[in-house]
Amino acid sequence: MDLVELLAKLPTIRKNGFLRYPGLYSWDTHFVSHVCDRLENLGAVVESQIRPSKSCIEHQKWKNKSERFYSKLYKPKPVNQDILKALKRQMDIAMEKNVTKTSKSIMVIMDCHNLSTSYCNYKRFVHADMAAAVAALHLAQTAGNASLLVFKGITLEYIEPRMSVEELVDYIGTDTWDYPSTREISLYLNPLNGETLDTDLFVVIGANINLDDYMKNVEDHRKKNPRAPKFAFCSLGGIRNDRTFKFDKDVLLTSGFDDKMCDIITAFSLL
Repeated sequence: MDLVELLAKLPTIRKNGFLRYPGLYSWDTHFVSHVCDRLENLGAVVESQIRPSKSCIEHQKWKNKSERFYSKLYKPKPVNQDILKALKRQMDIAMEKNVTKTSKSIMVIMDCHNLSTSYCNYKRFVHADMAAAVAALHLAQTAGNASLLVFKGITLEYIEPRMSVEELVDYIGTDTWDYPSTREISLYLNPLNGETLDTDLFVVIGANINLDDYMKNVEDHRKKNPRAPKFAFCSLGGIRNDRTFKFDKDVLLTSGFDDKMCDIITAFSLL
């Protein structure tokens, strides 16, 4: 069984109790160890070309889905911590080995407001802070020249793109501001800011992104920046259904989170 097939069957394995000794409540340590070895096997992860976002979704599904959607009549099913750790290690390997490299200069900007208290649209068991961290680090790894910026209210900090997902999630969780950093990000994206002039793609990630707040930045760069950069906006919490947007060849807007999002943004940067 290849790794992709194993990931697809994990929910069934868990549901049917194959991780436990027959007739007993305790974990089947031999079988669990075998599954973990396969999940985090370097050769299997590289051969499968699993993306970090896919591993993130499986990790969050294993960790949160039972607790988040369990019936009030039943307790959530216990989570096997060994498999949870194996999925986390798989995500780290995929981040290092399975990210497509480009020569583009990419600036990833994160608005931390509400990320640590929100879940993603479409994948409602995935914490927004985890999705944001995985997406940000994936895109930073993709770039030939990467910048990773984190906004917390009026505070801006430059983050090392080589930090781990866990470290970035912990950093996001320290946000205590009561409002998003929309104004501060928009001011930073002004083409008069010399730090933005050598960028091919700007990616803004947040729990709730309003595209209208940034369209002036897009127009200003189109007029004043000869590099004519592209913009991708990732609203992890979703977009209101009544919103309509005018097509713009230099703008990509994503809603929610899935395993294709980062690849789509990378492909967009190459157009």
